[in-house]
Amino acid sequence: MLPWLPAAIFALLLLCGLIVLAVSRSGAPPPPIIAQPSPLPSELSAPTRVDLNYATQAELEALPAIGATTAQAIIERRADAPIGSLRELLNADILSERQLAAITPLVTLTIREPPP
Repeated sequence: MLPWLPAAIFALLLLCGLIVLAVSRSGAPPPPIIAQPSPLPSELSAPTRVDLNYATQAELEALPAIGATTAQAIIERRADAPIGSLRELLNADILSERQLAAITPLVTLTIREPPP
C-alpha cells in the first residue's frame, strides 16, 4: 500500500466537505450536548378548567362568549346555592345554547360541603 494514500483520501474527503475539522482555541473539549426527551402526550399537563362555583369575575369573563353581564349573573346565581349543572344556567336564561357549547369543555362544577 502506498504510504501517502490515507493522507490523500483524508484530503479528498476534507475538500469534498465530508469531513469537517473543528479547531478549539482553549484546547479543552466542548461541553457535551445532552438531549432532553420530550414529554409524552400523557405527561403533558391538562389545561386547568374554570370552576363556575368559585371563579372570580375576571376568570369568568376570560371564557369565550362570556361577558361582564353573564359573569355577574353567574356569580349572583351561585350566591343562592352552588350550580349543580350547566343546564341550570341555560334554564335560568343566563347562558344561551351557543355560550353553553363554547364553555362546556373549559369549565367544571365543584360542590364543596360547608365546614362543620
